[in-house]
Amino acid sequence: MNVTELRRIWRTRQAMDSCKGWMLSAAGYPLNPHGRRGIAGRGCHPRFGANKRCYYIILTGTSKADCKLLLDAHHNLPNEPHPESGSKDEHLASLLRTIGLPESDAQVFSMRRLDSSIVDSSELVPTTDTSPAHIARLAIEHDIDTDHAWTEHDLWAISLRNRRVLHSIIGYFWHPLSSPTSLSATHEEMLNKTLRVYGIT
Repeated sequence: MNVTELRRIWRTRQAMDSCKGWMLSAAGYPLNPHGRRGIAGRGCHPRFGANKRCYYIILTGTSKADCKLLLDAHHNLPNEPHPESGSKDEHLASLLRTIGLPESDAQVFSMRRLDSSIVDSSELVPTTDTSPAHIARLAIEHDIDTDHAWTEHDLWAISLRNRRVLHSIIGYFWHPLSSPTSLSATHEEMLNKTLRVYGIT
């Protein structure tokens, strides 16, 4: 693929909602928002530009005293590379089935709103809303980032409230929020935002 064709593709992608705000070089390459890394191209990343990984904040309970957070075996938020955007999150649906939700509930909870804009900290998600809340999209510095490819964390949240879930799950566990987590400072901040928008105090 020549530079002219690459430039045309990136100009088109920049016009899409998912790519708004990307800066392009004179040659048409997307520029890392954290600045130059000393390595051109996409390096070990699968694509130029933002390489998105979705992180899921999945909660049970209605107050902080009884609220639990789903974590993976490494004590991180469940996550998955997620290059495409769509109205339904298949990985989230699979994750919800894994923790014991019926197929019908898993399908409903994995359907994103038509407006998937990021929820403001001052907003409250209605208790009747079953769509995942879009908490944040953050460019995160990573060792494999280059001048033209970088890491992005896309955080989505769901409050299952009092729905019945499995207590024992292979590869995951429920962490009570009455005790500290070992999440990164950024993810801890996003967890606190999630508790606020769901009114969990």
